[in-house]
Amino acid sequence: MSALDSTLRSLGGVAHVHSLGELGIPHARVERAAAAGTIVRVRPGVYAALDADAQLVRAARVGGRLAGASAARARGLWVPPGRVLTVEVSAGATHLRDPDDPGRWLDTARGDVRILWSGGTRSLRHAFGIAPITDMISQLVVSEPEEYVVAVLDSLLRRSDTSQFDLELASAALSAAGRAVIPLVDRRADSGSESVVRVLLARAGCTAVPQVRIPFTDLERMDLLVGDRLVIECDSEQHHGGREQRIRDLRRDARLARLGFIVLRFDWQQVFFETDAVIAAILKYVELGLHRF
Repeated sequence: MSALDSTLRSLGGVAHVHSLGELGIPHARVERAAAAGTIVRVRPGVYAALDADAQLVRAARVGGRLAGASAARARGLWVPPGRVLTVEVSAGATHLRDPDDPGRWLDTARGDVRILWSGGTRSLRHAFGIAPITDMISQLVVSEPEEYVVAVLDSLLRRSDTSQFDLELASAALSAAGRAVIPLVDRRADSGSESVVRVLLARAGCTAVPQVRIPFTDLERMDLLVGDRLVIECDSEQHHGGREQRIRDLRRDARLARLGFIVLRFDWQQVFFETDAVIAAILKYVELGLHRF
């Protein structure tokens, strides 16, 4: 691996030529490498390693770094449905470019790119890459519905070393709306769809407890339990796609019914695209008292 490749990787895979120069890589060497095809010229003055993350490169081509849900996706966290590229650019930045064509200016009307303007200017060294977790949280709060923010943060606790205490420390830099989100986060949640339903039920005054296990049985944990006996299962796109899994789920539902539980099972598409109907169905069971033995 060349010194240039090593330096690019140390900077996250994408860097401005000035940042490379500060680390001892002359501009002329960078230009020669780009001409030889051993690195990629992303936009004027910005270069990427050949194996740099594609979304990170797209954000750099626009003129900034991955932010909000795009930063969460890059960290392997749960993200809302859809493939919007969220990019944070410095305040006052100009010459924003198309993420897929460096020869074209960004069409601000395109629906698959969201621009978030930072509160100030950043050094070139920090202008690209992935927004830090604290910034990512602030960006999520201003760009996503509350239930999606909670779902991302649930997965942050579940899939990383970040703790609830870390989130509470980070909340000091958040707006009042952002600080109000933190107490809703629950590391027990196992999927984004489950988190979304839990938050929406809480907003309606209904408590749903995540990942409850029935004592003295070999049954897997329930996604959500409302009251004593109303079980809510939220099937994710990734986990519940096959016929065999579907049959296992139905057999489990039957076992729960024999124990006196009522099971409502929703597909992820219902959760995200027929949300009102899902919440209304659950609340109707609660209204009828069917969540209690």
